[in-house]
Amino acid sequence: MSKERISYWGKIILLMLLFLGVGYRINYAVDTYWTFMEGFDKAASDMLTRNGRPVIALMYKLFALTHLKNELFYYISFVMAFVLLGLAVALYEKILRLYIARENLRLICSLLCIVNLYAIEYFMFLEKGGFALAIFCNVLAVWYINTYLQEHKPISMLGAVLSILIATLTYQGTIPLFFILSLPIIYKKASTLVDYIKNFMILVVVYWIPMGIDLALFNIAFDSSRNSTGNGLVQGISEAWNTILYSYQTTYSLTKRYLYLGFLCLTIVINLVSIFDKKTDIVKSILNIIVIFIVLTVLPVASIIGSTGWGIPRIIYPMTSGIGIFAVNYYVNHHDKEADYDRLCNQTIYVLCLFFTAVQFVAYTRVYIDKYKMNYADYVRIQEIGQAIDEYEMSTGNKIEQIAFYRDHNHDNPYYANLYYEGDLVVSAFHNWDSQLNAINYYLGTNYRRCYTESTYQAYFDQLDWHCYSPMQIICDYDTLHYCVY
Repeated sequence: MSKERISYWGKIILLMLLFLGVGYRINYAVDTYWTFMEGFDKAASDMLTRNGRPVIALMYKLFALTHLKNELFYYISFVMAFVLLGLAVALYEKILRLYIARENLRLICSLLCIVNLYAIEYFMFLEKGGFALAIFCNVLAVWYINTYLQEHKPISMLGAVLSILIATLTYQGTIPLFFILSLPIIYKKASTLVDYIKNFMILVVVYWIPMGIDLALFNIAFDSSRNSTGNGLVQGISEAWNTILYSYQTTYSLTKRYLYLGFLCLTIVINLVSIFDKKTDIVKSILNIIVIFIVLTVLPVASIIGSTGWGIPRIIYPMTSGIGIFAVNYYVNHHDKEADYDRLCNQTIYVLCLFFTAVQFVAYTRVYIDKYKMNYADYVRIQEIGQAIDEYEMSTGNKIEQIAFYRDHNHDNPYYANLYYEGDLVVSAFHNWDSQLNAINYYLGTNYRRCYTESTYQAYFDQLDWHCYSPMQIICDYDTLHYCVY
């Protein structure tokens, strides 16, 4: 490799290390405990039949056949995600080389589009390698679309469809990214408004063929709950609208309130200023900006409208590609090196992108660190439970075989004070009913089973209200542990 290529890949590796490197240590989501305790073979079946993700199901099944330690899958998945997201950034940067001169600018724009603010939630789950594969396939489809618009060879269109199909069968929530990343390019390749509409319809076809195949496969074959069509359309639209507002206002507390929205609006304004100053193709240019914003906003919440998704970062992941994609749109379609006003616009967007990259880095690091703190807090909490069980068994001779879980009077979702709390990013094992027992069995190396609650103990715990651990939350009675989740 030449020094230039070594430097180039060094930059990509550095970016990936900055944003994803903190995750090199294993962290546990609520689903992780279930997978580790039930086994990857059963998890593969669940991924296929309930979630409609056959590619991730295949990953799980292949790992189950190796009979390796469960924890090793985390590291395999992490390396997959690290490599595939780096390749996705590099591939989109390669597309942008045709239109943007500065390498560092291309890399930053690619990063903000692909490893965007909401991508962090993918790294909170065991199947992060599958999520990254879906993202890479989306970018690969953009590559094929760009090639098709240059050469008009049907094989490129087929490559785009197959890429999106693989992405859809891996994780459906990433698919709007393909549409979003392609929009500046189809505008660049359109000499007239009619050409732009034709190019847009190409994206629609490439988008809907794989989605149609996915819906047909899993509605008919498996009746997957993640691919079924909901009945409450009005309710779905209302929830989607609320999700859009909440996301743009708060970004789920990953950044300061309205910070992302302010940056997004500024990049859009700069695009508009550039359009009106040149006074060429104004209708087509404004239409393109409107289309980008609508697709960016509406397509990621399509699953919420269909009542198969809900408002959390990984479901609406492509929505925070906005700053990156409007920066790309400006540099690909509106940047004029000779105009004085454009020098100012150019530098403003560049600084905005760099500043938001720093903001995103802080958000990623905070979530990772809080995730590790939360996992450790759960571990300590479970050790307290284990110690209480040991003391009871030693003093009475009885053996605990089952656990009943209760809640206190003013039960809050079991998160921990001063840690990040939004969506599914940093969630205690005691949050979900299934992970409560699985986490206890995982950390203690036991095989306790869940049992029904008893009204006497429920009435007792209903009178109490805890905000931290107390030995009074643990009551052992013959072969049963009655545990109150505060």
